[in-house]
Amino acid sequence: MKALSIFISLIFLYIIASQSVNAEAITGNSKGCGQLSTVAVKDTFMVSGLTFGIIEYKSARSLKASIKNNQIQIVNQGVQYFQYRIIYYVFSSLDDGNMPVIRHFDQRLSFPVLNALKNAAIGGRYIFEEIIVVDPSGIKLSNEVRSIIIERIE
Repeated sequence: MKALSIFISLIFLYIIASQSVNAEAITGNSKGCGQLSTVAVKDTFMVSGLTFGIIEYKSARSLKASIKNNQIQIVNQGVQYFQYRIIYYVFSSLDDGNMPVIRHFDQRLSFPVLNALKNAAIGGRYIFEEIIVVDPSGIKLSNEVRSIIIERIE
């Protein structure tokens, strides 16, 4: 019985030690500038070598969208095996009122969206909204996806 409690204690210490090392390795900079929490680092993606963070947007909508490999993907409350196909989204800037609103009919990031993100300044915030998806049975789900707010980070 004593050996079992020691074994469980060692596993617990190993988990804690590995998490603290990973957090330091991820945040990197010891001076404090540009540090992110491990949660923020998990929700990042890159476009042309530039890093963007996804800001959690609270909403009553049930579907959550993320961006991976220049594609918007939909996850149903953490269950990733449900495949939703995006048929429409609207992209705009939250900071720059002169940037035109971009409407696109596919789940890939269009060239104008990629171009806007490539030219984004640090701290620039953008939003993907009015995302319309089709579920596996072919039913169109309008206004069921949370908007994606992203921010350019270092």
